[in-house]
Amino acid sequence: MSARMNPAIRALSATLGVLLLWFTQATAGQPVHEVRGHAVFTLDPPAAIDQVTINAAADENGVARGSVSVWPLVYLLDLLPPTPVVPDLAGWTQVIRLTKLEVTGNVAHVGGFVIFDNRLPEFFIGCPIDFVVTDNGTGESGDVLQIDVLCPGGGTAVRTLLGGNFTVK
Repeated sequence: MSARMNPAIRALSATLGVLLLWFTQATAGQPVHEVRGHAVFTLDPPAAIDQVTINAAADENGVARGSVSVWPLVYLLDLLPPTPVVPDLAGWTQVIRLTKLEVTGNVAHVGGFVIFDNRLPEFFIGCPIDFVVTDNGTGESGDVLQIDVLCPGGGTAVRTLLGGNFTVK
């Protein structure tokens, strides 16, 4: 807003903004299902130790909100110089926008598509990815994570967590 704007108009604009935010939050459905947590896992063959954070909720209408972020903790291949076969993947980050969350008991099916990828955007942007999280209730790394990359060349990987915890409700 311009510094020259009338103080009364600025106050009215700020008030309307707060009311709009409040109205939006008040009319959004309350979460019926949620999956939240962070995990550290490895790929096979163990070339990397990755991390994932899932923060998702679905309201009574089935509308999913939230995101999933995936990034490397340590790429063992980083010990090698980058080549066409072994690219430099240090700092690789992906963000997945959620479009579905379905919960049955202690298992959550979270799905969405990649909206950000700083290393291989031509391959991953728009790629659908599903996560199946099994909350084994131990509060430790006894949970299980399945990742389904649904774009060409993708695949399915089931991982026992090296660390972290998910809560499914």
